[in-house]
Amino acid sequence: MRSSQEALLTIVEVLLYDPLFDWTMNPLKAFYLQQHDEHAEANATLNPTPGGDEIDAHRKA
Repeated sequence: MRSSQEALLTIVEVLLYDPLFDWTMNPLKAFYLQQHDEHAEANATLNPTPGGDEIDAHRKA
């Protein structure tokens, strides 16, 4: 890694300072993701399937 330090640093700097990539999460998106995760966990608990596939559980319901 020390021999390729300059190349790695260049890549990390691009990722860090790229204005096209949004590194932050707004509160609305965080709330949506949290609610989506809780809903998926509740469905998996209420409708367990042998393979654990939530999609099949939704199709059967």
